[in-house]
Amino acid sequence: MQFVQVVFQNWENQVSDSQVYEEAIRLGMLAAELGFDALWPVEHHFADYPSARTTRSSSATWPPAPSGSSWAPAL
Repeated sequence: MQFVQVVFQNWENQVSDSQVYEEAIRLGMLAAELGFDALWPVEHHFADYPSARTTRSSSATWPPAPSGSSWAPAL
């Protein structure tokens, strides 16, 4: 069985954009250590509300995933 962590960043715009990325990466690294198979960041942190267009954004600028894990944007 595989386990995936879905990360919804900055739902109420309480932190800066750089903090959003740093926290998502930190959570992804922790998830990998705990045995999760993938991290799915939901790209909504630049919008005040969820939008189908923002979920199609690529996370290609993220650092490489830990060995045995993967990053994947939620679509």
